[in-house]
Amino acid sequence: MRAIGRYQPVGLLAEGGMASVYLAVQKGGAGTQRLAVVKVVRRALADDTDYQSMFAEEAELAMRLAHPNVIHAYEVGDHEGSRYLAMEYLDGQSLLSCFRRAGRRAMPIELHVYVLVELLKALDYAHNLKDYGGAPLHLVHRDVTPGNVFVTYEGNIKLVDFGIAKTSRAQLKTEAGVIKGKVTYMAPEQATMSNIGPQTDIFSVGVMLWEALAGRTLVGKNDDPNAILFRRIERGDPKIREVVPEAPSVLADICDRAMARNATDRFASASEMQEALETWLRSSESSTTLQRKVARFIGEAFAEERAVLAKRIDEAMSRKDEDTSSILQLKDPIAVETSAPTLARTVDPSLPPPGAKKPNARALGTVLLGVAVLATVVAAAFVVRSQRVVASSEPPLLPSAGSSLAEPKATTLNGTATGGTAPSSAPVEALSLIHISEPTRPY
Repeated sequence: MRAIGRYQPVGLLAEGGMASVYLAVQKGGAGTQRLAVVKVVRRALADDTDYQSMFAEEAELAMRLAHPNVIHAYEVGDHEGSRYLAMEYLDGQSLLSCFRRAGRRAMPIELHVYVLVELLKALDYAHNLKDYGGAPLHLVHRDVTPGNVFVTYEGNIKLVDFGIAKTSRAQLKTEAGVIKGKVTYMAPEQATMSNIGPQTDIFSVGVMLWEALAGRTLVGKNDDPNAILFRRIERGDPKIREVVPEAPSVLADICDRAMARNATDRFASASEMQEALETWLRSSESSTTLQRKVARFIGEAFAEERAVLAKRIDEAMSRKDEDTSSILQLKDPIAVETSAPTLARTVDPSLPPPGAKKPNARALGTVLLGVAVLATVVAAAFVVRSQRVVASSEPPLLPSAGSSLAEPKATTLNGTATGGTAPSSAPVEALSLIHISEPTRPY
C-alpha cells in the first residue's frame, strides 16, 4: 500500500464504513522511524459536508491537546482526496480490557486509585484548556469510562477518545432531545442535558471509584438503562457503604461527593478530587512504586498477546514491498463487535417510570427488527474509535444497542479468552425512550 503522507502503513487495525485505521511507520532523517496510528476517511465521504465538519472539529481538538495523560495527535493531512489524522501509537490495553482479562477484584485498590489520579490529571488539563488567544474552551469529555482510559505496558495512563467532547467552539450541535454518552457513567445533568460542565466528568470518575471499591459494575447487564437514569435523576445511586460497609472511609467519602446528584455538591474541579485521592495514596505507597506495579499487572495479564503482536509488527515493518496484500490484519475480524451505540433521549422525570405500559407485540416486532437491521448496518461505521484505536489483540470496544452497557462476559476464541459482546437484554419498555441512530461522530 502506498504511503499516506509521511506514513507507510504496515498493518490494518480496524475499518468501517466511514474510515480505516492503520498502524504505520513514520520515517525521519538519519534512518529514524516511529510507529503511529493513522485514520483515513473514506473517499466516498469527501462531499459529505456534515461529516467533513465533524472530522475537522475532532482533528482540531486532537491537535490542540498536549498533556502526558492525553493521547497525542501528530498531524492532519490529505491523502488521495481523503483526510487523515495521525496519532501516537500506544502499546498497552484499555482499562476495560484489563478488567475483562483479570477481573476488577484482581487489581488492588491502590492501583485503581493511582489510575484515577492520573485520569483526573488529564481531565483537569482538558477542563482548563484555552484557545491560542487565551479564551477558555470549556471542554467536557462526556465519555469518561474504563474503555476510554488506556494503560500502557510501562504503567502510563492516557485518556483517549474526545470524539463526543463538548466545547464552546463546536459548530455542530447535538440534535434536540438526544444525549450522548454511556448510561452507566452518565451524570444526572448529562441525562437531562442541563448545565453540563467539569463536574459531569467528575461524576463519571466517581462511578469508576464506586466500581473499584465494590469490585463490580454499578449497573448490571440486565438492568434497564432508562430505569437507571430515572433512579439517578430522582433519588441517586446506592451509596458505596450500602454495598461495601468495610470500604475505606476516606475513599467512601470521596466517592459519595463525586457522585452527588447535584453538580454543585461535587468536587469543584478535577484537581480537587485528584488531591483528595493523592492524600489517601500517600498513606499507601509512592506513585513511582504504583506505576511499576500497574505496569507489572497489565504486563502479566497480556504477556502472550504483547509478544505475538510485537512479532507481527516486526515482520510487517521488515517487508520491503508496498503491495496492498502485504498489509497485515492486526485486528481479529471474527472478534469485531457488531453493535451500534445507544443514544438515549432526554429523560423527563415527570414521565411514568419504565414498565408502565407494554407496547403492542406486532409493533414491537417491527421495531426490534428495524433496530437489529440498523445495528448490523451501522456496526462497521463504529468499529473505528479514532482517539483510542491501538494495535491490540482485542477489537475496539463498543456498547451494545439497547443494552445496559455492563461488562460482557468473556468468551473463548481459538482457545484464547477474549471480551465478548453483551447481549441486548433491556426490557422492551426501554424502546420508548431509547433512540438508536448514528451519532454526530460516525467513525
